[in-house]
Order: sequence, then structure tokens, then C-alpha cells
Amino acid sequence: MQPSCLAFCAHRTNRKSRTKFPRIMLWLWFGALPLGDDLPSFVLSNDDRRVALVDVAPLLIVQTSCEAMVPAYCRGRYGFQVNRNGKWLAGPDPSGFSVSGRLSKRESRRLRRAADQVLGSPARQPSDCDRRQAIPGVGETVTVQGRERAVKLQGAGGQLNPSCAPGHPSAAELFALADALVRRYYPRPFRRQ
Repeated sequence: MQPSCLAFCAHRTNRKSRTKFPRIMLWLWFGALPLGDDLPSFVLSNDDRRVALVDVAPLLIVQTSCEAMVPAYCRGRYGFQVNRNGKWLAGPDPSGFSVSGRLSKRESRRLRRAADQVLGSPARQPSDCDRRQAIPGVGETVTVQGRERAVKLQGAGGQLNPSCAPGHPSAAELFALADALVRRYYPRPFRRQ
């Protein structure tokens, strides 16, 4: 007998024993289903799925518009997202190209702290903020998301539009920090090398 072929080699077993194995597995599988607690690990309840999706949802989303520029040179044009764990993603552009990386531990802590302050604030975001941009066609939207709510901040060039702020100083700090992260990590020009 070959060393790699012990008792389960197909050419050394008879037909009857080969058909028993699948029947036994089916019996075990369907016999365990009514028990409920012994379900395979890949079967998740709706609550488990929701938690898993929230954990990978972006903490911060930055989107910019630069009307008079070539899109590849507009920082944030194709989007910039940062997850709670510090992973960031720039793009994708219309061709599907994107760039990813990770914030430093210091930047990640600072971002989480600023986001938690904005999200933990009881202040409400005004629904009718002044949508006029200081420079027509140029704007920046920063959205910070938590488990319970999302806050959208608007401005341009790292400066928060005061009429769109939720009413506390940490919103301006978060907006400036998001702009600094885009300036540092978003590739310019945004294209394959």
C-alpha cells in the first residue's frame, strides 16, 4: 500500500462503503438542523450580519468638487474614505482604479476622537444651511458616520461653512483634520502610474 493512500483510496474501497459516507454526512447534517444551536459557523443571524457590516463601514467620507479642474488633479474628486481601524481608500475613479493605505496610529486616534466628539454631541445639524459656496464650483463634503447617526459637514479648502456646522467647535476641528488627511494621502494626479 502506498504511504499516502491509507484506508480511503477510491481504488481500494468497494462501492458500498463509498456511498455510505455521503449518506452518513447527510444524516448528520439534517439531524443537527432541528437542534438550532449546532448550526455551522457560516450561518449568521440578522443581528450578526448587521454588526459585521457596521464594523467595516467607513467612519469618514470626504467628497470634493472642483468644477474648473481636470478631475485627476482635484483632490478628493473620486472620494476618500477612512474606516475606524485607520484603513483608507481613495477612489475608485470611473475606470475602477483606487489607492488604499493605513493612517498612522496617531492620526487614527485623533480622527476617532474628533469623530466621536461630533457624533456624541446632542446638537442637531440644521437642514437649511447656506449652500452657496465661497468659490462657485468648489466644495468639500465631510460625512462622519457612527452606529446610530451620520453628520454631514460642508465647506471648502479645509474651512467649514459655519451655517452648516452642527453647532460645536469639534466640527471645525474634524473638518480641518479630514481635509489634512486628504491632502496627505490622496494621490495627485489620481491615475495609474
